[in-house]
Amino acid sequence: MKRLLLLLLLLTASVSGYAQPSGVMPQRIRITSENAGDVSLYMLLSRRADRVVWSPGASVLAVVDGSDIDLYRVSDWLAAPQRIRLDQALTDLVFSPDGQLLFTLIPGSVVAWGTSDAAMRDRFIADARRIAVSPNGLQVALLSRQNIVQVVTLETRETFSLSPSIAADDLAFSSDSRRLLISDGTGGAEVIGLALRQSERVMSGTGKSPAVALLGSAAFSGDGRRIFSQAAEGTESIWVWDARSGELLGALNRPAEYQRVYGWGINTRANIATGAAVGLTPEQNAVLLWTLSGGEPIARLRHPGARDSQLSPDGTLIASVGGGTLRLWTAAESLPTPDQAALLSQVNVVAACDVFGVQPSLGEVLDGQSVSLVWSWYAVTAQQVRDYLDAALVRLDLDAANIRPWVFVSKTLPDDANGGNPTVYLYAPVGVLLRGQHLSRVEVTWVVPINDGYADFGPGTANLADGGTCAFSVR
Repeated sequence: MKRLLLLLLLLTASVSGYAQPSGVMPQRIRITSENAGDVSLYMLLSRRADRVVWSPGASVLAVVDGSDIDLYRVSDWLAAPQRIRLDQALTDLVFSPDGQLLFTLIPGSVVAWGTSDAAMRDRFIADARRIAVSPNGLQVALLSRQNIVQVVTLETRETFSLSPSIAADDLAFSSDSRRLLISDGTGGAEVIGLALRQSERVMSGTGKSPAVALLGSAAFSGDGRRIFSQAAEGTESIWVWDARSGELLGALNRPAEYQRVYGWGINTRANIATGAAVGLTPEQNAVLLWTLSGGEPIARLRHPGARDSQLSPDGTLIASVGGGTLRLWTAAESLPTPDQAALLSQVNVVAACDVFGVQPSLGEVLDGQSVSLVWSWYAVTAQQVRDYLDAALVRLDLDAANIRPWVFVSKTLPDDANGGNPTVYLYAPVGVLLRGQHLSRVEVTWVVPINDGYADFGPGTANLADGGTCAFSVR
C-alpha cells in the first residue's frame, strides 16, 4: 500500500468553526490554445451527473442529475450546493445573462429559479424541448415539438411565433439579441431576423437525421461573427460559418476513434471549443479541445464516461461530467502545491493509516476543527501519475457511510518521502467530526489499466483496486 503513503498528520491551534483560509488555492489563469496541452485535473467529485452549465459570470456551476440540479459556488467549492428539485424530468436549462436566474424547461412549463437561494421566481406554460435567453435578458425563445419557435417577452408575456424552414434541433440568440439561430443538428442552420421575423439566410447541412439527440447544436461566438453548428456524421464535429455571409469557414474535426461529440461549448475569449467525445466504449471517452479556427483537437483530457463539457466564461476552468464523476480542469500552473492543499483543513488524517500500523488519537485540539482525509500516489514519471488521475474512480466512506466531498488535487512534484518520485496528494475535506471513534475507508479503482513504473493496476491486472482504512479517535 505504499502508493497511498502520506507521512503527514497535521494539527494546528484550536479554532472554532471553519472557513477556507484565504490564499489557499492558487489564482486560476486563463486556458488558451497555447497552454491547453498542459491542462490538468484540478478537483473531482464522485457523483452521478450528465450535464453542466456555467453562469455567464462564471460564479455558479449548475450540475444536472436527472431532475435534480445542484448550484455550486465557484467562490467556495467547500460550501454545500444549492439544490433545485424539479417535479418532472428536465428537458433543457439556461442561465439569465446576469446569472441571477436559472431557466429550466420541463414538460409543459418554463420555471425560473433564483440562483442565490434556489427558490422559484417565475413559471409559465410552454410545451417545448429547447430554450434560449436573449443576451439583453428581455426574451426567451422556445423550440416546440411541432418545429415552431415561440419568442416570449418575459415582462409582458407577449409572444410571437416563427416557422423555421429546416427541421430544428436547437436554437440560440445572436450576441446583439436581434437574430435567432436555428440549427438542424446535421451541420446546417437558419438565421431569422427578429425585427421583421423573416429568414435572412440558410446554411445547408448533410440533410440526414442526427444519429443521437445532442445536448445542443447551435451557438454564436461571443463576438457575433461566427456560427457553430453540430455535424451529424463524418470526420467533422462542428461546422463554423460566417454569421454575416453564411459562408462555410471550416470545421472542428472529430478524431476517427470517437463516434460523436455529445456535449460541447464555445469560448470566444479563450479562442477554444470543448467537447465530450464518445468512443466505442465509455472508457475511451474524453474531453477534446479545439481552437475556433478549426482543424484537429489541440488537447485530449481523458474522462471515462464523459457526456458533457463546458469551458467557464472566464476561461479558467473546464467542467466535465459522466462516468460517475464531475471533474474540473485547469491550466497546470494553477494547481496548488502540496503545502497549499494541506491548508484546506486544520487537521489532515491519512485515509489509509491502518496500512502503516498507525491509529492516531486526536485530542481536544481537534474539537471544532475541520478534517480532511488525505492520500497520495507516486510513480516513476509524471505522466504515469496523470494516468492514475485520468482513470481513477474514488470511493470514500466515513463511519460506514459513503461520502462525496470534493477531492482537491495538488501539483505533481518530486517528493523525498517517496524516493524522489513524482507524487500527487489528494485532499478530501469532510468537515467537523463529532467526538468518539471514527473509521475512514478509501478505495481507488481504475476504468482502464495503468502502470506506475513498478506494477500494473486496474482491470485485467493483479491489482484491481488500492486503498485502506484508518481507525482514529476524537476526544
